[in-house]
Amino acid sequence: MSPVLSWNLRERSSLIYRILHILDCSLVCGFLWVLVTCYRVPWSPYYTRLELIIFAASFLSFQSFQLYRSWRSWNFYREFFVIVKAWGTVIGILLCYFFLFKISEAYSRVVFIAWSITTPFLIFVSHLVVRKLLRYYRSQGRNIRHSVIVGAGELGQRMMQQVEEIPWAGIEVVGFFDDKISTQEKLDQLNKPLLGEISRIEDYLRTHDIDYVYI
Repeated sequence: MSPVLSWNLRERSSLIYRILHILDCSLVCGFLWVLVTCYRVPWSPYYTRLELIIFAASFLSFQSFQLYRSWRSWNFYREFFVIVKAWGTVIGILLCYFFLFKISEAYSRVVFIAWSITTPFLIFVSHLVVRKLLRYYRSQGRNIRHSVIVGAGELGQRMMQQVEEIPWAGIEVVGFFDDKISTQEKLDQLNKPLLGEISRIEDYLRTHDIDYVYI
């Protein structure tokens, strides 16, 4: 595939991933603040310092466990299990912090336990909500980019799967151009049409609104 065009796809999807990554870390910290407020625990510099540690630990752990991979063909249980593992790592880091500096008494145990148990569920639900919103947004035809793929062989089919595994990139594969495949039969399983031979791409682009051509 064309490096420039493939990079454009990765660039758009990675931007969404980075935004979700930052939002998750902010959500974790914000939820702790909400619990501290609800339990009427006095806020202290210890909590401010803890928030910074939580954000950094969450950022590294969530990235390490690849929370922002494509979850296509994965069931919800497996995704939740990965979230729990990533979150368990964050809690482990915090417990080490409490032990090394012997400052666990500076924090409310009730708040910490409630926060530790409920946060992975909160992250999981937020991912489901974001996914639903993105799918709805795309289903309305907003910001959808159209693309065609040159070559309907294994490489072209892999490229189409890569595009479909990143739904929030907003790129729809219209079909394939190929000289070697003369029938639609081999493409029926992909639900994408054979648009014609490669020599007809130029004419097709003149009459259709196509944003990307993957070669």
